[in-house]
Amino acid sequence: MRWLLAIAIASVVGVIALAPAPAQAKRLAPTAKVIKLEVQGSDVVITLDRGSDQGVTAGWRGHLVNGRGIMVQGSAFTILRVTKRTSVAKVKLTFDQVKAFPRAIIEPP
Repeated sequence: MRWLLAIAIASVVGVIALAPAPAQAKRLAPTAKVIKLEVQGSDVVITLDRGSDQGVTAGWRGHLVNGRGIMVQGSAFTILRVTKRTSVAKVKLTFDQVKAFPRAIIEPP
């Protein structure tokens, strides 16, 4: 009977050891909302509603997405500045294009 208990414990421990630790689990790319637009030369500076409180840092990359979550062509950007609640990036789209697609996906570099 003891050997059955030992086998049961070993198999449970083995299953637990194979499960990825929370830090190793793949995180989903956060979505962000464009909360401010500003034309700067031929670029549009966007402010997103995600910042260091959500783990975002300068250097993260992202792109705008349409209503179905599909990337908007030419909308790729890199986060330039981050505050506790916001992040700032530049996109090579027009003001009207950014206004039409005010959602983004951002990911660590």
